[in-house]
Amino acid sequence: MSIQRINNPNQISGPGMVTLIEKAKPKLAMVSTAFLSEDRLCALALSMWKKDKRLRSCDADSFILALYKACQFGLDPTGIGNQGHIIAYKGRAEFVRGWGGVITMAARRGINIDTFAVYDADEFEVARYVNPDGYHIGLHHKECRDNPDEIGEVRAAYAIATCKDWEQPMVEVAWRHDIEKIRKNSASPGSPAWKTWYAEMARKTAVNRLSKRLPLFVPVKELVDNDRINKTSVPIAGIANEDTFYEGRVGNDVIDAPIDGKFVKEKTSSDGQLDLISTALGLRNDYPDIYVQVFGRKDVTKMDVKELQTLVDKVTDIGTHAASVSSAELVKHESQEDELGF
Repeated sequence: MSIQRINNPNQISGPGMVTLIEKAKPKLAMVSTAFLSEDRLCALALSMWKKDKRLRSCDADSFILALYKACQFGLDPTGIGNQGHIIAYKGRAEFVRGWGGVITMAARRGINIDTFAVYDADEFEVARYVNPDGYHIGLHHKECRDNPDEIGEVRAAYAIATCKDWEQPMVEVAWRHDIEKIRKNSASPGSPAWKTWYAEMARKTAVNRLSKRLPLFVPVKELVDNDRINKTSVPIAGIANEDTFYEGRVGNDVIDAPIDGKFVKEKTSSDGQLDLISTALGLRNDYPDIYVQVFGRKDVTKMDVKELQTLVDKVTDIGTHAASVSSAELVKHESQEDELGF
């Protein structure tokens, strides 16, 4: 007996997703931050959706909602710097913040986070004590890496958060048995990330554990009734992270890899069209006046590949020439100022 696969009824084709993203852009603009504009996010979204077949199998509305959340927090959802990811989970696209997202959002609020791995060869000691002035924790870590063949394995990792307004830093230490417990309970305990980059995964564990204690509230804008903005704040521990959806994956074998990692598939004509659409939207952001002159009111989602390529090349050529002329004029102007002694 054969099993017939039932597709998600809310799946959408390539050009259709472009239209959906364009329609969502005004709402994304209302909640966007200075760290991630709606134009850049939409260009990234097309690239992600095109490259990950798992995302294309998700409910289309859930993908837009995931973009909305990434826009709210101002985190790059492509996995760059491990700020954030959009994963496929049980037929829905979900936005999750990465451990780099914790470090990024903390830095925006004046909190600096450092994280390190401790090897067998290192000197490492944790001292906790209480006196009339309060509770204190001290760390002693001397790295011994003279001989790479003798440094041993990772036996701990720690994360330290400092802020000029705090009397003392916050410290989170994850020992080997803590890290192993998390690894064994993860979705892919034998994944390439754990095998090849154990130290990085250990540091990630320390940062994620520290985030649960950080007095960090992230300011966000929420869209109310589709036309009104409500400003609020969200505790960083309340933002879904990589461990929230254990079965989730991004465009590589593990969630810890960038979505533009090793996942490669054969390019089709539809992919080529999406590439050009994404490029066109990026040019519209970079050269708005030139774009309007060349494209006019044409809908890029309804153009064939040949016509789209011709117009993209034209905008690129004119924009590049205009930029080079502007640069030359700027150099000439600065030279004249130097000659006049300004």
